[in-house]
Amino acid sequence: MKLTSTASGVIVIAPTPFMPDGAIDAASIDRMTDFFVASGVTGIAYETVQTPDRRLPLLMPMSEVAGRMATQVGATYLQKNHGGRGVLMGGVPGVAPASVAILGAGTVGANA
Repeated sequence: MKLTSTASGVIVIAPTPFMPDGAIDAASIDRMTDFFVASGVTGIAYETVQTPDRRLPLLMPMSEVAGRMATQVGATYLQKNHGGRGVLMGGVPGVAPASVAILGAGTVGANA
């Protein structure tokens, strides 16, 4: 990825670049970060926004979504077309649902 112009205005999100095989393209992240810094961009990582009492109000809903998504992603990888055993997470009449273990007791784990 080659960046040639300057960044200005509002940038809502820095995209995560991927390689053709689906791996994260770390080299492009480095180039993109250097580009943003050189352009004078002020960036905010939403999950680190704190209130005066040091709570992280934006991290909670993000973690709730992550927990809900974890089970959906897991269910996808149980499908045969994704290399799984063909297990239907919720089961069907006459077939037991999948057994799932959730590791973690925080917000993400509780929402999974």
